[in-house]
Amino acid sequence: LPTSTARSPRATMMPSLALRIDSSAGIASLRSILAIMHQGGVKVSDDLILMPDPILTGRSEAKLKQLAEKHAINGVKLAYSTDLDKQLADSRYGVFFDASGTLQRAGFIERAVKHGKAIYCEKPTAVVTSEALRLAEVC
Repeated sequence: LPTSTARSPRATMMPSLALRIDSSAGIASLRSILAIMHQGGVKVSDDLILMPDPILTGRSEAKLKQLAEKHAINGVKLAYSTDLDKQLADSRYGVFFDASGTLQRAGFIERAVKHGKAIYCEKPTAVVTSEALRLAEVC
């Protein structure tokens, strides 16, 4: 009988993402990202696994630090920053994941788009349809 040579998939870091957390929805989004990390990433093919590499961003350094420590992975704290513009300017972060409040969303998305980031955001995108459509055009 032929024998199978099983190959271990190589883990590749996903484009790092700046995750904006300014609400309880943001914490729920963080839990989703952490779940992906704990399961070993996202298997794309037999030889490719993508692993998120988030940096938490928000207004309160104390809250971010607490979240980063609480959700450490294998003893390694998550990165965090209160300087969103610095993180958006960093080419390591290719994706901006907005989990802020709906009323603040447009400004954050517009800033991320100016830096050439791919955008992923919580719903609703905006409070009124015209604003949601405008943001879709911006992206």
